[in-house]
Amino acid sequence: MIETKLIIIDIAKKSTRLTNFVHMIPLKETFVTDAKGKKVAVLLPIKAYHKMLEELEELEEVKAYDKATSRKQTFVPLNKAIKEIEAARKKKK
Repeated sequence: MIETKLIIIDIAKKSTRLTNFVHMIPLKETFVTDAKGKKVAVLLPIKAYHKMLEELEELEEVKAYDKATSRKQTFVPLNKAIKEIEAARKKKK
């Protein structure tokens, strides 16, 4: 049994930080149901699927940025960092 309806997903409600660049995504979804009428899968147009993947990728990038900027960071001069890396590599040998 296949059921079709038009819905709109507003991803911006998931994170207020995304409201500047996330648009409402109209989807024409098709549900695949089992013999009892329980929805077991969703079919999406490929264009909508790719748009959803793009939006999810942006959301992951925003979350990673927020996580990185929420921590206290200490910076190491390049020369010192190189020396520490080389010393650690020598210890492994």
